[in-house]
Amino acid sequence: MSVSRSGFDNLNKEKVSFIDIAFSEEKDRIPDKLNVDFEFNGIKSPLFNFSIPINKEKFIGLKEVFILNKTVEINRQKITFEKVIIYPTRIAVYISYDTKNTKKILGFYDMKITDEDNDIFGQISNGVTSTIKDDNNIILYFQSNFFKKPKNLYIVFSKIKAIDKNKEYVLIDLKNNTILNKPDEKLNLNNIVNNGNYIELTFTIEKIDNLNNYYSPFYSEFEDSFMKKYNYSNLSIHAVENEKVEKVIIKIPNESYNNPIKFKIVDYPLLVGDKEIKIKIK
Repeated sequence: MSVSRSGFDNLNKEKVSFIDIAFSEEKDRIPDKLNVDFEFNGIKSPLFNFSIPINKEKFIGLKEVFILNKTVEINRQKITFEKVIIYPTRIAVYISYDTKNTKKILGFYDMKITDEDNDIFGQISNGVTSTIKDDNNIILYFQSNFFKKPKNLYIVFSKIKAIDKNKEYVLIDLKNNTILNKPDEKLNLNNIVNNGNYIELTFTIEKIDNLNNYYSPFYSEFEDSFMKKYNYSNLSIHAVENEKVEKVIIKIPNESYNNPIKFKIVDYPLLVGDKEIKIKIK
C-alpha cells in the first residue's frame, strides 16, 4: 500500500491532519480491521494505538469499471489508456507506455477528466496522487464524480512531461564539480560543498512558468560508478525570488564514492505535445 500524509505548518495552533492509505486492489489486501499505532517524540507517553473496523459490505459494488484499451500517440510516443475505475472517493486511470518509446514519460502536465457539462474533475493533489507499478505502468487518481452520474466522461490532455531515455540520469563528477549528463540546459549544478557528515549539492532548474509548480527531480536512491546503491539524506526545494527558477539542494552521506555518481530523474519541466487529445470513457 502507499501512504500520503499532510504536515503541520504552525505548531502554535491546533491542527487537523490526515493519513490517506491506498490499498492495492489487485492483491485484495484490504483487511477487516486496521490496527494503528502512533508514536510521538518529545512527550512522556509517546505511544497511542487503536483499531478501526472496516465494513466491506458498505462499498461492495460501489464502483464502475470502463475498459478502454485506447492507444494515442504524442510526438511519436505511444500511450495506452487501459481502463478507468470510478469509486465513490476517486477515479483511477490505468495507463501504460510502449516499451519502444524513445522518451521516458514522467507524467502529464494538464490532464483532467470532464463530463458533458464541461465540469472538470482534476487530479488529486492532497492525498495519494498515483501508483507507479513500474517504469511503463502507472495509475493516476482524480476527483470522483460517482454521485453526479454524468452521461459522458472524457480524459483530456495536450502535453506530457518527457525526456530522452538516454538523458534520464544525471551524472555528477564529484572531483571536478561538473555535470556529465543531464536532460537539457534547464538544469545546472551551482555548487558542491563538503559539510563534514554530508556533501551538499545545489542545483537550479528553470521552470516552465512562474506558478507554484515545483519539481522534485530526483529519485531518492542514487548509485556510484560501481552501481553501489545509496540514499540521499535530505532534499529541499526553494523558490528564487522574482525568477522562473527553483533551487534544489540535496544532502548525500559523506563517503568515498566511486566517481561519478548517478541520479535518476523522476520529474522535470520538459514538455512534449501541441494539440489536445480527448479520450471517451463513456
